[in-house]
Amino acid sequence: MRMALLVLVGIFQFVICVFLARRLLRSRTHWLEKVGGCVLLVVPFAGPFLYFLVIEPPQPQPLWLQARGARGEYSDRWVATKRSLEETLSQVKKASIAPASQSKTDGDVT
Repeated sequence: MRMALLVLVGIFQFVICVFLARRLLRSRTHWLEKVGGCVLLVVPFAGPFLYFLVIEPPQPQPLWLQARGARGEYSDRWVATKRSLEETLSQVKKASIAPASQSKTDGDVT
């Protein structure tokens, strides 16, 4: 029973490895990466898991997270808004300090 299960898992792994190796060899990656990926796929049982950790590229980000504009567009927008944000922050700090000092003088007068 255990031997049959082991053979079944081995056949399943072989099919997965052949599929992944075929996909890797047809990709546009460098030949060294193809060789390294095929070497990983030869490792029994752990090969496909190592392949997914090392070779498989991450999925592309959604369009709203991709930097599709010209180079430096994001930082240019940040530089433009940074000054107004700093001014607003300084006004908020002044406003929060002023009532505290006024309340102390009001408390001393009464």
